[in-house]
Amino acid sequence: GGGSFTVVAGDFCSQNTQYHLFTCDIEHEVIETCKDLTKEFSVFITYVENDSLDLLKNFNQKIDLLYLDSYDVPEYDSAESLNVIKSQIHQQLEIEAALDKLSDDPIILLDDNDPNPKFSTGGKTRLSKWFLTEYGFKEILGGKQSLWVKQDE
Repeated sequence: GGGSFTVVAGDFCSQNTQYHLFTCDIEHEVIETCKDLTKEFSVFITYVENDSLDLLKNFNQKIDLLYLDSYDVPEYDSAESLNVIKSQIHQQLEIEAALDKLSDDPIILLDDNDPNPKFSTGGKTRLSKWFLTEYGFKEILGGKQSLWVKQDE
């Protein structure tokens, strides 16, 4: 269910203490639920209640793993739905905001790659995938999620 990535990443950070996790959500209730689910790893997690774009624009650390899963849309929305288009733009803006903060060997994981193949929306990742390709990234895993790494030069 929701928040599973933070549990997995928090556990990872607890076993690899050189890493620290920042998790962000605009909804207070979601952050509180996340805190409850990850309390055993909380020393390795910073919880941010904010819009992800604001966080990423002002982030002042290097990012090794960028996981983007904001702005969910109903699965029944069509490719032309304003909600789908807004979610695609939002995700690309998140990547643009994070681009200069990525470490030398970053991993980017995009959620909702194509949550509704019936309508072939391309999911939230449609614009991000084009953008990442232009910036020298390569998709190495596709499915419900899309995993990207920097291509060797």
